[in-house]
Amino acid sequence: MMASSTEANVIFVDTSAWYAIAVADDVSHAPAMDFFKVISSGEFGKMITTDCVLAETYTLLRIKRGTELVSHFAESVARSTNVKTLWIGESDFSLSLEKLLKFNDKMLSFVDCSSSVAMDALGITDVFAFDSDFKTLGYRLHPELRE
Repeated sequence: MMASSTEANVIFVDTSAWYAIAVADDVSHAPAMDFFKVISSGEFGKMITTDCVLAETYTLLRIKRGTELVSHFAESVARSTNVKTLWIGESDFSLSLEKLLKFNDKMLSFVDCSSSVAMDALGITDVFAFDSDFKTLGYRLHPELRE
């Protein structure tokens, strides 16, 4: 899945950001849309996500909002020329599990661990998320969360 070269001018997009963008009455929708405009202006370049993040987003949208929103969201991502989806392979899956078990003192999800493996492999340090776990793992969180 992952190339070993550093990705310049990219930002990783997490489930929490995708969900906030997709759901108009989500508490993080307004800041998500404001930051999405910043990304769309080209300040961070392309958006990178993973198949695991998209699967988690589809599931969350399906459970909370229904299949119509899943369909609309999936079509929007598929049509976008600014979103690149990385696919988790067998070795990255294993590395993600290792990371999950290593950080047993933190409440990380497997998907967050797989995102971290992907970001590390590509040298990505910026993440669009409303999940403070990424800050805990040493990434620059956007938009910055107010503690």
